[in-house]
Amino acid sequence: MTYKEVVEKAKKTLEKRGEYNDGDVFLNACSLWLKGDQINLWSYWQGYQIEDIDNGVDILLVGQDWGNPEWDKKVADNIAQIQAGKPATYFGDKLSTTDKNLIELFKTLGCDICKKDPGKRLLFTNYCLGYRKTRQSGGMTQNLLSKDKELFDDLVKAVKPKVIICLGKITYEAVTGQKIGAFTEQLKKGIPYATVYPGVESVKVYGVAHCGGMGSANVGGMNSMLKAWKRVAADLCKNTEIREVELSDTVLNRLISFSEDWAAENSCYGYRANDRSDIEGNRIFFAEEEGKVVGYLFGKVYESENMQAIMPKGTPYFEVEELYVSPEHRSRGIGESLFRYAENAVKNEAEYMVLSTATKNWKAIFHFYLDELDMRFWSARLFKKIEE
Repeated sequence: MTYKEVVEKAKKTLEKRGEYNDGDVFLNACSLWLKGDQINLWSYWQGYQIEDIDNGVDILLVGQDWGNPEWDKKVADNIAQIQAGKPATYFGDKLSTTDKNLIELFKTLGCDICKKDPGKRLLFTNYCLGYRKTRQSGGMTQNLLSKDKELFDDLVKAVKPKVIICLGKITYEAVTGQKIGAFTEQLKKGIPYATVYPGVESVKVYGVAHCGGMGSANVGGMNSMLKAWKRVAADLCKNTEIREVELSDTVLNRLISFSEDWAAENSCYGYRANDRSDIEGNRIFFAEEEGKVVGYLFGKVYESENMQAIMPKGTPYFEVEELYVSPEHRSRGIGESLFRYAENAVKNEAEYMVLSTATKNWKAIFHFYLDELDMRFWSARLFKKIEE
């Protein structure tokens, strides 16, 4: 089945089903959704703009259910504008806590979901395709979700996602068919649930916390959620090949080109583009995707002098001279992969990894080196202009 055929099947199924409920959750096929051409109203944030969606998507994001369209008329109006072919965005100028958190979480995957082209092929949907008639949230059951299992299976076959990310326990259980006990305990540690889609081992499925205020609170806040998503990003980066390379004219030219880009960013105090003398004698590591170099690290082994505060004199250490990832490939774990690969490559020659930084965005870089790479702080050199 094509995506369009799945959408039409879903409409007919929901219309025939009519109003249905479990407890005090009453659902039906809302008129706004029936007027459109997408599997879910959430797809008007990401997914509707992919004209060749049958060629596959990179990430299928799955929530529980959309809620009650009558409770968010501004978003419903925006969707109606998109359906009419008018310039509009899903959320307009209003962002909920869920929306804000989702935007930040997708940045870990290298995606800007505020853009029509977010950087990857994304499709947002909810597992339950019915829309609430009464309460906006809460009370959802596996019984209600199970009614749309066949339609979800059809959707997965049609759009062929590389990865499925499920928001919340009940959604993850519905997608995978697994029963999870203390769902939040693992997520508090920043570890997502992971398995494969039933019957399709090539599709990886991740379970993460719902990104609303309550979902965030249940796992200890946004930091835990970001850690879980960064693990997903690192897993996706397994398609990134890290390798050590010998210096050649081709490698030299690529490194100089990267450093020119870095200098143009003006992100570090005093940084200038490299020449051959800056690079010769270093061990060089490349990160590549589909044969394209997307980042690098180079450095060399020294014996310590005047560093007794952290290591005995004469201790061999590897000084990371430069670590760089191209802007469009950042926040996906590539920098960490480069560092870890180099660390493993030099562990028989050096006892420490050492680096200095002159970045202007010091808060972000300290988070990266201290929190993500487990480095320890040694010293800092600060400055302040004296006002007259």
